[in-house]
Amino acid sequence: EKVLHWSLLEKRWVWNIEAVRAISIDESVAELLARNLLQLLDFVREALKVVSCFGSEISDSIVRRLSSSIEWERLVDGLDSAVAENILERRQGGQYKFVHDLLQEASYDLMDEEERSKYHYSIGMHLISNMPQPEDPDFSSVSFDAIGQINCAGTFASTEEFRVQFAALNLKAGKRSMEVSDFVSALSYMEYGRANLPEGVLGWEENYELCLCLCENTAIACFVLALVDKMKAFLKEVFEHANCLEDKLKGYYLLIRSMAALSLNGATEKVLSILNALGEEFPDPSGITPDLIRNELVSTSAILKDLTKEDVLTPRRMSEASKHYWAVKFMAIFITFLAVQNPMYLPLAASRMIKISASHGYINDSAFGFIVFGQVIIRLSQDLDNGYRLGKMALALLEGLNAEDARPRVKWSFCSMLAFWKEPIQAINSVVRENIDESLKVGDNEYAVLSCGTLCRNNLFSGENLSSAAKEVTLAISMSSRLQQLNMHLALLSQHLSLLKLTGSDQEPFYGDIPIKNEDELLHYVLSKGKAATTRVLYLTKMFVAFWFKNYQEAVDMAAKCDSLGVFAYADVVMHAFYKGLISFHLARGANDDREKHLEGGRKALLSFQVWVKEKHASTWNFEHKLYILEAEWHFSNGEQDEAEVKYAAAIETARKHRFVNEEGLAFDLCSDFHTAFGNVEKAKSHILEARACYEKWGALALVKRIDDKINV
Repeated sequence: EKVLHWSLLEKRWVWNIEAVRAISIDESVAELLARNLLQLLDFVREALKVVSCFGSEISDSIVRRLSSSIEWERLVDGLDSAVAENILERRQGGQYKFVHDLLQEASYDLMDEEERSKYHYSIGMHLISNMPQPEDPDFSSVSFDAIGQINCAGTFASTEEFRVQFAALNLKAGKRSMEVSDFVSALSYMEYGRANLPEGVLGWEENYELCLCLCENTAIACFVLALVDKMKAFLKEVFEHANCLEDKLKGYYLLIRSMAALSLNGATEKVLSILNALGEEFPDPSGITPDLIRNELVSTSAILKDLTKEDVLTPRRMSEASKHYWAVKFMAIFITFLAVQNPMYLPLAASRMIKISASHGYINDSAFGFIVFGQVIIRLSQDLDNGYRLGKMALALLEGLNAEDARPRVKWSFCSMLAFWKEPIQAINSVVRENIDESLKVGDNEYAVLSCGTLCRNNLFSGENLSSAAKEVTLAISMSSRLQQLNMHLALLSQHLSLLKLTGSDQEPFYGDIPIKNEDELLHYVLSKGKAATTRVLYLTKMFVAFWFKNYQEAVDMAAKCDSLGVFAYADVVMHAFYKGLISFHLARGANDDREKHLEGGRKALLSFQVWVKEKHASTWNFEHKLYILEAEWHFSNGEQDEAEVKYAAAIETARKHRFVNEEGLAFDLCSDFHTAFGNVEKAKSHILEARACYEKWGALALVKRIDDKINV
């Protein structure tokens, strides 16, 4: 209609403004484009219809294959004509691309639904019949395009034989998408594949293996995408139609991982029943005695003693068909939530994983057993060197197995359970940040969120700027909610509340769909759900905050509640001992009747740090200044002024050197209290001002305000 055309002279689109005004305002741009496209020659319109079926562009490889058929023998001529009309452009790689999305939409709208189905089906079938060889670089892209075209065709004109073949092709495409972490596409392929097979018993009787694989892999994609209800629907189909326990194990493995994110109690019962069916029975908690644990440690240590570096770098692999394979995998899940729910099982589960692997071959999850056994060794015998060595051996085993998909969960385990004893916490934080992204890339939502939890917990203790830490925990809370990881979501909420208090922020925390409005309701909710592990995290963080605000009675109450639940992870053991020791020394100095009791509590904490640093070779970077602070407080509590002043100075120097600005400020703060107690007013004032500067750098503005209020008074 000469309203809009490309000017070769001006090298731009030009228009007749009077003609534009004459067009009815009811006509859309798309309608205008469609009318222009209808004026093109037939072979050009056919070419545009083909391109529009692929979206905005079509590759040179696809064009070559389609143009080899009689149906589209003029495809290249049509595409080149469209380029001349400035509807398409030819890219450097040979692709033809619409110059605007509206032109693609208008070309696609030239066809009604039935014609679109015919085009998609014809294109897909022609590509399948002209597939390149598997070694051809174009094989993967052509395969995906062929399957995608037939998927878009729906159920158009397909025989039963082809539908089975096509379901198998979708399964392959879905698995390939998972390999490159494209779980959205994977889910689409798998669902199309399953839809091509009969529903119910008939589909399973005629195509058992195909139905099983499609349902299992669809459930995996749903799990990664946090589509829990859809995942359960596909798993239900597996459990109803699978012929034997072995064919249900992948489904149970996925279901238990999903359950553990919401309710550890139900997950524990389910995994124990499956392990029992696999011939791996565990005793009731009442049957786990010190002698039983000791025997397991001795027998497993003997196996590990003979294990060489070559054994783990060139490991013998276990068959996936073996029941031992699945026993180790389910124990690895078991261990994940035992570490925070029922630690007494840990030595038994880790020992069995190592023994099974040593006897029958290794799998990716075997590395988990090494790390947890290392943690057990540290917890029960204080053997930091051997525990850390087992963690490094686990990482070497992963390298030997080339287990990229398992790397995130093993790295998280190493960083959260073992690395702190030997490596600077700030360096560990960098690894954990990387591990969040690596976990998401392989679809391991559970360990992505667990890594977030470890990072946010470390940020509280490592001197990380609290404003930056608050941003990271906010993102982590959003992720845990989106991925439906309820247990870690609750723990992260507690950490966020601590950060808000320390920074003096009036920001409202994001609680998600949980029916709570404040910290007290959060604690009540966690207690009502019987979430012991999360309750421990809440008590620890409440103790931490109460200490920093010098609410010592609340701090000691929270410490006692932590004790009642038991401790296991490094942060629980180390940070609980550190802060409980400081609280005890403070209370000892103000008590009369209970002085000796509190002094003994502080002395126990001091003794633990002396053993870790001086005898067990713990990281001086993480531990040395904490030891100096405890020693200074011990001397202060016993009236030993010269010794206390020397230790406070050493604590300040080493905390600064090791970039713990939070505990540098703490050392100044406590030293100020020390000088105040002995009447050294000027020193007390100079040290509290130094503490204020450290707290301001840390981002703890509420602590800055506390000091300002004290100075003003």
